Amino acid sequence: MRVASKALATLLLALMVLSLAPVALPLSVAKATITGRPVVYYNNVYGDPLEVPAGTSVNIYLGEMSITGAQLWLWLSPYGGAEINRALGDRWYAGPFYVGDVFGAAPKGYSFRPPEPFAEEGRTYTFTVGKGWINGTIPLLVQGDVYYWIKVSDVSPRDYIPSTEVGVSTNRITFTPRYVVSPDVVAPNALITVAGYAVPFPEYYNTSQSGTLFNRTTKVLWPRLLVPSKLISKEDPWGLWNYTAFRTSFNAMDLMLRLPNGTGIITVEIVQNSTGATVFTYNIDQPPRVVQLPSPESRDDYGADYTNVVTLGTGKKYNVTLNWFSAGGSFQIFLNTTPVASGALNATGGVYNFTITIPDLASGRYSFRVIDDLGVEYNFLVYVVMVPYILVKPDRGYVGDSFTVIGKNFLDYVGQYVTIWFNNSAVPPYRVLLANFTVRAPQWTMSLVVPRSVGGARPVEVRDVKGVTKIASTEFTVLPKLEVVPPVIKNDGSIVRAVGTGFEYGVAYAPKIDNQPFALTSVSANATGDLVICFVAAGFRPGLHVFSLYPATFELPYKPASYALFTVTTEGDPIVEFLKSINATVVEVKDGVATVLAGQEELKVSLEAINAKLVSIEEGVAVIKTDLGTVKASLDDINARLVSIEEGVATIETDLGTVKASLDAINATVVEVKDGVAVIKTDLGTIQTSLDAINARLVSIDGTVATIETDLGTVKTSLDDVNAKLVSIEEGVAVIKTDLGVIKGTVTAISEGVAVIKTDLGVVKTDLGTVKAAVPGVKAAADALLVPVWVAAAFAIIATVLAIVSIVLIQRKIAK
Repeated sequence: MRVASKALATLLLALMVLSLAPVALPLSVAKATITGRPVVYYNNVYGDPLEVPAGTSVNIYLGEMSITGAQLWLWLSPYGGAEINRALGDRWYAGPFYVGDVFGAAPKGYSFRPPEPFAEEGRTYTFTVGKGWINGTIPLLVQGDVYYWIKVSDVSPRDYIPSTEVGVSTNRITFTPRYVVSPDVVAPNALITVAGYAVPFPEYYNTSQSGTLFNRTTKVLWPRLLVPSKLISKEDPWGLWNYTAFRTSFNAMDLMLRLPNGTGIITVEIVQNSTGATVFTYNIDQPPRVVQLPSPESRDDYGADYTNVVTLGTGKKYNVTLNWFSAGGSFQIFLNTTPVASGALNATGGVYNFTITIPDLASGRYSFRVIDDLGVEYNFLVYVVMVPYILVKPDRGYVGDSFTVIGKNFLDYVGQYVTIWFNNSAVPPYRVLLANFTVRAPQWTMSLVVPRSVGGARPVEVRDVKGVTKIASTEFTVLPKLEVVPPVIKNDGSIVRAVGTGFEYGVAYAPKIDNQPFALTSVSANATGDLVICFVAAGFRPGLHVFSLYPATFELPYKPASYALFTVTTEGDPIVEFLKSINATVVEVKDGVATVLAGQEELKVSLEAINAKLVSIEEGVAVIKTDLGTVKASLDDINARLVSIEEGVATIETDLGTVKASLDAINATVVEVKDGVAVIKTDLGTIQTSLDAINARLVSIDGTVATIETDLGTVKTSLDDVNAKLVSIEEGVAVIKTDLGVIKGTVTAISEGVAVIKTDLGVVKTDLGTVKAAVPGVKAAADALLVPVWVAAAFAIIATVLAIVSIVLIQRKIAK
């Protein structure tokens, strides 16, 4: 607690008097925690009212105050009442400050994000306190021509604080306008924002921008924008907070600058409309357009500095960096008039490390031109050198595969002898000669075969006739490949080889057969990527097997580097040979197991052990060929499942694999046709398929019954089931669309409530009564046709309404 010396003397005197006087009545205890009032200064100047630009800083002196609380808060109030009352407009804007810091000898810094309603300003309030002063930010969202007071409380913010805990400034504040222009540096066409706060209301302001273009000596003034000020009421939890302001944005003008021009200035001016006075001006920098083009051929010098020659090679890639072009616009790059690249620009009119490829051009001097969407061009001189380069297609493959080398920009080598080398080995001489030839044209192609090579990305090079000087190079990726030789073996004790090519040098691999370890040690390829592993053809069960090479070092995902499949036949298999020797025969196949009759004994063996193969399906029975002979089995016994029917052929999955069979073989019949789908019953169950899959054709119509012919026979169904719809009637011809095609017919008669339509496939009959009752406007005409007609005039009525009745009848009955 800090008490001023004068207040302390007065307090001591009062205590002395009280101690000497007789006590007749009990003394009341004082409740005040704040006494005295703060004083507000702007730039150390006092005034009442004190003029302060909105959103700037003020100096608040509390040296004549007594504050018993440990912390204090600052409030802004549009009325001078001695209490805090949010309902009347009081709003706190900063705090808490420690009282000890405020009255301490050493200065202390504070920063706060202001609360509502001032949070909308989007800035941080900063303060320096000490020796009884609080110096710092004042709110921006305030009204002009309104008196405000600053209040100090030593309790935390709440809706109401009594006067005993509040100090009100001795002087009033009136806020003068504050104008804000941003940003400080701007690219052409970027947004400039202009705003004013604590401005008079109502009022209009003219905002404008001007600047000197690179090729002019006088400023260019862009059209002024007329903007009204507004009284804005911002709602917060305690009511409305009012402030006056205006705000507008416009696109920055283009001073058309580029190096070696220096930075230009755009001047923003705000004029108060009612007085014609310029109330604010602000200068914004606009840097010149910049192009940076690193060039390896010229020691990474930049074209932008105009001091070094930039050399570019055709077919090569370079990174270009642009800045201060059109904000959010686009750009195009040319070499003279040849397009090189185009792209989009960011908010500062730039793009970073944009990759360009130099097109095939003759060697010489070129203008490197960058043009943005505002039409401003930046250019400088470069040298383009026709650099030979090669491509390979495909760029990856196995040893023995064919590939093509494509040469481009070999104009300087036409008539010369060149060689093509493949870097195939991890040890000297490292490469092998693939071709030598005379260059006949600037562009050429050469078909080659991948030689024995170590795996991975391998250089392919074009060199001079002696193979010494490299002219151009690229890479071809050699992939690992594994083969079992021979791929079909029998258990006869012979030696089988797993031959690998294109494997990486120095990498250890773990060999496995049927995903089980094959050797106790790992194996590695030689310097040209080759490896051979031998094993004995013995002890294998008949069927399919796999030989694989996994990396010896376990890393996720753990997958084989390469693998090869091989087949073991039943020839030489002791079990099969024994069964044959005793004239064993297969008597049953069921659920993946064969029952073999050997003499009087029945044996159960796997289908693979006797090399069982599904040969065909005939009349619902499977024909199976084995090493012990041929056997027939029911479709259920081999777990046959009908998968699909396409073009009259059934696809069936079984324990012995997938087989295709005719529809007759599984006794397929059509039981229903509806909504473009045929329901087919077979020995394997019921399946649905499209009408096209069974070649369904509409062959005749009788009334409302359609006859359909398919690969599985003929079926009758209603027109509704084939979705017959009337789509048009023109000149008495009705067009009916169905799932099986389009039918055309003619309305020939209406008799006893039934319309008759004649088509090429037959006659369609439609009940008239159901139509006339449902369709307005037709009932009367229909009734006229149904009653007895005794006069000749009735025939005229029939002729008149016939087309109308026909349309409605058909639409009701057919086009549901």
